[in-house]
Amino acid sequence: SGERAAGAYFDMLEGYVGVELFSNDLLGVEYIKASEYLSSYINFETIRRRGDGYTSSEVTDHAYPSAMSIRKLWRERDVSDIERYMPAEAIDLYRSAIKRGAIVDTSSLDAVLLTFFRSHTGSDFKNIVGASGGIANRICEMSHKARSADELLELVRTKRYTDSSIRRVLLYCLGGVEKDHVESLPEETLLLAANKKGRALLSSVRKNDGVKVYTKPSDLDMTLPQNILSCKIDSIYTMLYREILPSDTFIRKGPYIV
Repeated sequence: SGERAAGAYFDMLEGYVGVELFSNDLLGVEYIKASEYLSSYINFETIRRRGDGYTSSEVTDHAYPSAMSIRKLWRERDVSDIERYMPAEAIDLYRSAIKRGAIVDTSSLDAVLLTFFRSHTGSDFKNIVGASGGIANRICEMSHKARSADELLELVRTKRYTDSSIRRVLLYCLGGVEKDHVESLPEETLLLAANKKGRALLSSVRKNDGVKVYTKPSDLDMTLPQNILSCKIDSIYTMLYREILPSDTFIRKGPYIV
């Protein structure tokens, strides 16, 4: 299966370099491989990550904390507890977002995810991207033991099933993402934001063949599978806010022009 092959590849790389590797290391390796495949002649610089790993969920005094641990600290305590871990500008932005109710809380999906997977079996996801090889069975089985999405992730995680692969499968199953959804290129996309230089680039792109870029949501073809799927995922994401938003909130938004 793909998961077993990924695990073997991971073990092979660790054996070759002789040190423990983490997700960012593997991402760097893939960037370099892609660059060589495309003959792009990009010069790469390696930078050692300082502090805790990105999956660390606890703040420690001896290292820079991960974003995950800061978000957890934010949810559990007052903002003053994390001021020493973040730039003042970022703290101000977070304070403002909290007042507006614009901070999402992924724990809002705990009951949704657990209910969803407890009411399914692995065979229900045979057409879902990445859900083969037993991972869907394991997710459904462990959902009956887990009390939160984080605990479900912890119970499913093995050397074979990494955090990133599990998270993808969770979302793919929830959104109903099938192979043909990801194997074909998108036909169109909605512009999120652009500055003067970006607008000039878009003008030149529009003169050529390629993906159509729209600025008005009403111009999108809502019969296309990619747009149907996007709306489905957006409708889930809108439930993560303190005050649940209408499911079509994002599809109705125009781009930010700066």
